[in-house]
Amino acid sequence: MKGFVKSIFIATSLLVITSTSAEQFSLDVKDLNNLALQTKRVEQINEYAGRPTLGEVSELPGQAYTVRSPLTAQQVQFLHPVGTKLNIGVDFVELSGPEVHHYYSQYQVKKSLFELTQQQYEKNRKLFAQSAISQQAWLDITHAYFAAKLEYDEVQHFFELVARFNDETETLTLKTPIKGVVQYTRFESLTEGSVIARVTPLESIRLSFNITNKEAKNLAYLSASNSQCKLNISSIELVAAGLSSKVWSDPLHAECPYNLGQNLSVTPFYTQHAYLVPKQSVFSMNGAQFVFVKSGNQLTAVKVTLVSSAAENYTVTSQESLINSHLLISSVSAAQGILLGLGE
Repeated sequence: MKGFVKSIFIATSLLVITSTSAEQFSLDVKDLNNLALQTKRVEQINEYAGRPTLGEVSELPGQAYTVRSPLTAQQVQFLHPVGTKLNIGVDFVELSGPEVHHYYSQYQVKKSLFELTQQQYEKNRKLFAQSAISQQAWLDITHAYFAAKLEYDEVQHFFELVARFNDETETLTLKTPIKGVVQYTRFESLTEGSVIARVTPLESIRLSFNITNKEAKNLAYLSASNSQCKLNISSIELVAAGLSSKVWSDPLHAECPYNLGQNLSVTPFYTQHAYLVPKQSVFSMNGAQFVFVKSGNQLTAVKVTLVSSAAENYTVTSQESLINSHLLISSVSAAQGILLGLGE
């Protein structure tokens, strides 16, 4: 019978706790008799580390320079391993074969024809201005000039990437168009229109990871598995995938020597007014977390929200200010039991 009455008393106490503000729950220190009551001062912080998550070294979409082949080549020789960082103007691939020789000859013909029609165009433009030639003759000269120019322009842009042509080996050597990381295309044979390589500029190589939409608000920066690698946040994509959004860091620097496609642990850091409290000071009650704040001879249960965990501390927030507060870190379970009416 006594056990039944005690159970009813405990249940009633829990109902009261559920329906009453947590800050109203106080104990007198003398209620704990001779139990050791150790306290620790709360540490206020303005940023905290979140849970480590999986990040990837990725490139921002659309910023790589794509090198396409306007010709067919029997042999393609890449001069550097995939992923090599190269400066602008460095030889990086050789295209060989009779088709390459033929294409180079076409380029020389188109270049010569363009230069001839350009000279004719410039010479006769003055004559036409003086009415020294007929309008029809000028139209024919103009038409020939622009037709040759269009033909030359089609191949001239590609040959801006040509470092040299070896007539004996029928080989064109291409140079990098920009400074960046070279990635080659895997193909059985190189045909017209095929992508030879992509050069990704260094400033577009970032760390990316997913974060919950709720956490994105206070995100400040991140650190990678190498503690020296710290990167500010460049952008957070506004199109969410379910409950998360994709985050992009600033460009990698010397302390972040990672390669494209590499996966690694990333720790996000958040800016928010919060508190560091010892883990042993936190207790649960009706699905919420509380700490006991000691003030004089009173212990008051204050509700907190856990936001992260590190080593021996929790990072928490609270609607009540905990600045300069002293938290109970010993006999916490005993104090909780008395608060719930479980006896001395």
